[in-house]
Amino acid sequence: MKRIEGKNSKIGVGIVTFLRDNCLFCLVDSLRKYYPELRIYIVDQGKETPQKNNFYNHLIKEGHVVKYIGFDAGILRAKKFLKKIIKEPYILFLEDDLEVSKDTDVYALLTILENDKSVGVAGGKRFFPRGKREEIYNYFFLEADKKLIYVPADYYLNLRILKWREIDNIRYIYTDIVEAFALWRKEIPDEVFDENIKTLDHSFLFFSLKKKTKWKVAYTPNSMILHHHERVNPEYLKYRCNEDRRERDRIYFLKHFNLEKVFYPPSSLFKTKKKVERIEKIKVDSNEKVEVSSLLEKLLNSGIFFVIVKESCLDAIRFKKLVLKPDTLHIAVANNENFQKIKNLIKGINFNFEISIEKFRKTKKATLYGFDINVPYPVVRYLNKNFLSWKQYGLKGEVR
Repeated sequence: MKRIEGKNSKIGVGIVTFLRDNCLFCLVDSLRKYYPELRIYIVDQGKETPQKNNFYNHLIKEGHVVKYIGFDAGILRAKKFLKKIIKEPYILFLEDDLEVSKDTDVYALLTILENDKSVGVAGGKRFFPRGKREEIYNYFFLEADKKLIYVPADYYLNLRILKWREIDNIRYIYTDIVEAFALWRKEIPDEVFDENIKTLDHSFLFFSLKKKTKWKVAYTPNSMILHHHERVNPEYLKYRCNEDRRERDRIYFLKHFNLEKVFYPPSSLFKTKKKVERIEKIKVDSNEKVEVSSLLEKLLNSGIFFVIVKESCLDAIRFKKLVLKPDTLHIAVANNENFQKIKNLIKGINFNFEISIEKFRKTKKATLYGFDINVPYPVVRYLNKNFLSWKQYGLKGEVR
């Protein structure tokens, strides 16, 4: 498949700006430098100033489009308005504190959308010049019992559940949420742009996309943008970082999606560090389909002593069902004899098993799919050893 480039682009650049005029000037100048063929559309929800109006007049003469939408209208209302006025079939949504550089490959994003028809949004990564660090905002939304959890895409890549794809040397993966630097299909419905949200717009927008459409989101490391998040003024912070506003938006977010809590656990939660004597991963392809509850009943009726460990233990404690790895059951047995018995018992069952040989001095009962099963005791100590900061999983978090 050919890489897509050239003049008369199919891309319209949609910029939302609010009280960060110097950042806006920097972003627009960088776009004109690196992508002079792209038409720029600016929706301003800030205040008019002589300097900014003069800047806008020059842009309008060059064929770009500028609109004021009303003070503090909100990012999603502004993006919805941009979607209405942009004529091109693809919209590169940008916020005003970004800056295009030689590493920003807009056409890499377009190539993904043009060749993978299931993808509605393609995003890249950002680089903070002041701290000289990259940041990859790339997560999956995981729902369980009216809880929403952010799971890093790297976790699924490490498990080989998620795989890299490639189009003309552009690598990408499917995910649920990417940076504010992303290319959108214009045909994505207006309903995902909820005008009631002002401070938690990014999470709301991408979760709406997941819940209300069939479009996939793609992340690629082949395109990077600069992020000058530090360049903000007190008046901007007064409106966008106001805790009362954020709390109102959190409540609206939860009610809108019928959720009780949203968790943003640290990435360390998804890193295990305990070593065991032996681990074997088993997957038997068969026409026989099995529910986890039926599988647990079969294991318990066998009389073989086993302990539920790792992610299965964490999910038993937190949700009483498999959530992190819903297609894998992690089992520990004390010796080779029981190891072989378990293997023989599950032979022909179409399910993923990870069986380890581990000895636990004590165990306790926990509930998994309504069954009393053994977990390590004390379970808090076990989880602390295997999952750093595990308590934040299901206890506290913040919508971002």
